[in-house]
Amino acid sequence: VAFGMGIDRSNVRLVVHAAMPKTVEHYQQETGRAGRDGLEAECVLLYSGRDVPRWEHLIGMSAESAEDPEAVIEAQTALLRHMQGYCRGLECRHRTLSRYFGQQYPHESCGACDVCLGEVQGLPDSTTVARKILSGVGRFERPFGVKYLVEVLRGANTATVRERRHDQLSTHSLMRDADEKTLVQLVYQLVDQGLLARSTGEYPTVSLTDDALPVLRGEREVRLSDPGGTKVRRTAVDEASWEGVDRGLFDHLRELRRELATEQAIPPYMIFDDNTLRELAQVRPGSLDTLVHVRGIGRKKLEQFGQRFVDAIVAYCQGNGLETDAAVGSRPSRTVERERRPNPVREQAMKLFADGRTVHEVAEAIGRARSTTAGYLSEYVEQHRPESIDPWVDADAAERVRAAAREHGHAMLRPIYEALDGAIDYETIRLTLAHARARDA
Repeated sequence: VAFGMGIDRSNVRLVVHAAMPKTVEHYQQETGRAGRDGLEAECVLLYSGRDVPRWEHLIGMSAESAEDPEAVIEAQTALLRHMQGYCRGLECRHRTLSRYFGQQYPHESCGACDVCLGEVQGLPDSTTVARKILSGVGRFERPFGVKYLVEVLRGANTATVRERRHDQLSTHSLMRDADEKTLVQLVYQLVDQGLLARSTGEYPTVSLTDDALPVLRGEREVRLSDPGGTKVRRTAVDEASWEGVDRGLFDHLRELRRELATEQAIPPYMIFDDNTLRELAQVRPGSLDTLVHVRGIGRKKLEQFGQRFVDAIVAYCQGNGLETDAAVGSRPSRTVERERRPNPVREQAMKLFADGRTVHEVAEAIGRARSTTAGYLSEYVEQHRPESIDPWVDADAAERVRAAAREHGHAMLRPIYEALDGAIDYETIRLTLAHARARDA
């Protein structure tokens, strides 16, 4: 139901269907929410043969108020059958979807779906297993439900089984070693393939169809998937997109992004998207000069957030024995050079800070927001390494920050902020840490 609420985010990484959608159109539209930023995303559909009867029941209920209930049921059931075929199919999912929407998929394998990755394992001796289950249904004098069928096949010795004398059937205990849940899923696979028919109503039963007879006579082969044989594998796209990326640094930068978003009261993606964070974790820029070469970081964001990210990257690399500037960013050099033109406002701020002016005074003088001006001050401290930051930070507060940083590390501001019970603001913490790094460099 959440899909009806207007999900409009580019970086959805995972869409999970806990049960089968009722049409292929719904499935295509809902899974299409994932990966709109161009990065890999995963769509998981959890399917059971029980999903179909559930939808049939809902379709019947909703059609009761229609002018022509039979026509509505027929049309919606036809769409449901297409979705059922998609779920039970053992062909490339991409090709199946393309064909459904009237397009040809030119490749043998998409290299991304469960079928093409070999995650769907065929059940050994599928035809023999299918014949045993179908024989179990055929030996009953009247149709019974799936649960009871499974009990008999597994050799249950209940009072009900004995009263019905089903413990005397040749199919009793025929599949005694089969797991109950696995056997239930196999029965529903046979329903999906049209070899068994499942009735509607409060107590549905299963019975043989005409298509089951050739299987029982050994004239037709059956292919079943192993419910317990799924193996999850990475796609080639997933492998390539993480090549050279430090996962730990990526997660570290996501935390920083969340921290900044909280401070700015804006959504995290407005700071940097996942594409930019991933490139940052690959390039590991150690200065603003190399940071600006990362795609997604323009002049405005460089001024607003650049120093915070450089500080976090440098601290992480120092703590994990990694080199900074491990690669070259993908941002077009022509764009970088254009944005590197002299910034007179920044230069004016630097001169005012050299004169010992406060952040408030400089912000008013240059006509910029306090957050932007504080970023200029951090940059000034990093570059010029003043002996003292007393003009901007209370000495006692700075000492408390340094003590907390020794205990919690320099990489993130929030642990220090929380350790100080929020008594010292982020701006003071950031500037104190920048000064400490500059003095240690």
